[in-house]
Amino acid sequence: MKKFLFILIILLIYQLGFGQHGGIYHEWYLVNYELDGINYGVSQITPPVSPSLTIENDLQFYGTAACNDYSGNFIYNQANDELIVDTITFTSDPCGFQSHTDFETDYFSLFAEGNSFHYAIIYDTNGVESLWLFLPNGDNLYYDSFPPILSTGQAQHPTINLYPNPVSDILNITSEKLTVDKLVVYDLNGQQLISNYSPTDKIDVSGLSDGMYFLEILWDDRKLLHKFIKQ
Repeated sequence: MKKFLFILIILLIYQLGFGQHGGIYHEWYLVNYELDGINYGVSQITPPVSPSLTIENDLQFYGTAACNDYSGNFIYNQANDELIVDTITFTSDPCGFQSHTDFETDYFSLFAEGNSFHYAIIYDTNGVESLWLFLPNGDNLYYDSFPPILSTGQAQHPTINLYPNPVSDILNITSEKLTVDKLVVYDLNGQQLISNYSPTDKIDVSGLSDGMYFLEILWDDRKLLHKFIKQ
């Protein structure tokens, strides 16, 4: 009986420490974020920055935004499978560039105390893992497990438009400067539902149930995330 109880306790500890949110224990690098319905690519920020987020096994976290460091802890809500920002503190050094200050204002409005994130972890075939943290209104933060290659001549994220949005059948993708390699649709649990290589200027989503989804757009070893509504 004692042996059985010991094994049960070990299994419970394992579940709590390495359950559904086990894959988040990583160092992550911000790729893009969406705020108030507008998508921003980190590569648009000049001079370049590499915002990071490291999540420890005890759900403590720390990272760097543009010029300021931050730290705090999450609470895991098992009932809703969500992460709640319990506490967060950050330094308040003045950034030398307005673009960095503007980014930090956006970032810390999303990554704010009390915010509850649903999340998804995507394992790409090229070995890159991605973490999505998204709020109930659809605003989100999108991270990769590898840092971006930064240079002063770094290309800007192109402007991408999705229409119609909401969409019932064909979702069109337009950009003046972009040749898309692949389109992938995910649900809010991070499950891949559609993968489309050609054509890459539209995707048929008529088979999806009504609701919110994410479209991952890949080109030249880069990617961008946009949300859309199926109705």
